[in-house]
Amino acid sequence: MVSSLSHPFASDDSSTLNCDITLDEIAQVMRRFKRNKSAGLDGIKAEFLLDASVMLHVSLQIVFNKLLQQGYSTSLSTRVIHALHKGGDASQFENYRGITMGPVLAKVFAMILEAWLSS
Repeated sequence: MVSSLSHPFASDDSSTLNCDITLDEIAQVMRRFKRNKSAGLDGIKAEFLLDASVMLHVSLQIVFNKLLQQGYSTSLSTRVIHALHKGGDASQFENYRGITMGPVLAKVFAMILEAWLSS
């Protein structure tokens, strides 16, 4: 899914690579989150971010821009793959699908970066 976010990162001018993530970008990504999803590895559910998102935007902006400046923590890149039974014979491999769980805050950050690169 290509996002409607636009950021100067996508331009041909290399000086724009030092731009900060904006509050508007965070708000747009938050609107894409859905309720009733499992918590990430950090124990945070999307509902928490949705319900508290306005209060968190500035804090998330500060954290995400620090990540851009100082590097991405390995704890945010940890993922676990769970096999979910779709139905049918539980002993058959094809009756399962994998879902990947990771920190929900990392997903917000990744969605913003994805939007930058795809615009």
